[in-house]
Amino acid sequence: MPAHDGQGGTFLGKGPTLQDRPPAQGFPKIRYQRNLPAKGPHGLITFIGGLGACLGGMYFVIEGRDKRFRLAAEKTSGRIAMSAVLQAEADRTVIRRQFQDLKAEEMIMSNVNGWKVGKSVYNTDTYVAPVKPVNIGTKR
Repeated sequence: MPAHDGQGGTFLGKGPTLQDRPPAQGFPKIRYQRNLPAKGPHGLITFIGGLGACLGGMYFVIEGRDKRFRLAAEKTSGRIAMSAVLQAEADRTVIRRQFQDLKAEEMIMSNVNGWKVGKSVYNTDTYVAPVKPVNIGTKR
């Protein structure tokens, strides 16, 4: 036998069928709103701060690039200014070595008749730069 009569009532007791109903004044309102304190700055302030950081970073990048450009220009101008001194030093070294070569040639070829010291071995009137000697079998 079932415990209910099929119409909301039961066979367990006598009297009217009881159901759960809302109170006459209604249920109290349920508070579902979250009242949490704000944590951190406002979103606009965060955006402005990020934009400021990006702009500040770009400022430092551009300043660094300009500084590198100025240093490179200074380095180049220094090299240009020193090139005359370095060329003069190289010319003095070449003249000293040519003089030493002429002395060595005079000493080595002193026994050869008709040898003219310092005469070019090339059949041309244009200047031919001397070939740098290669020392074979010596350690540098």
